Amino acid sequence: MTKKDRYRGLRAKPENFGVTPLNSGEATRVYRVRASETLLDRFGTMTAEERGHFIERAYALLDAAQGEG
Repeated sequence: MTKKDRYRGLRAKPENFGVTPLNSGEATRVYRVRASETLLDRFGTMTAEERGHFIERAYALLDAAQGEG
């Protein structure tokens, strides 16, 4: 039996690496963002969940601001 055969069908559990599986309706994407270095540094210290909440709050503020105009 080769090493490849021995590990066939096994996969890493994301939970073991501190990764939370996505909930129904959630997605993840990679984007390039152009902003100040300070903002990007701060954004980089957030967890994926914190970034998601940040984006949701920012979107709600934009939505509210557009409704006022």
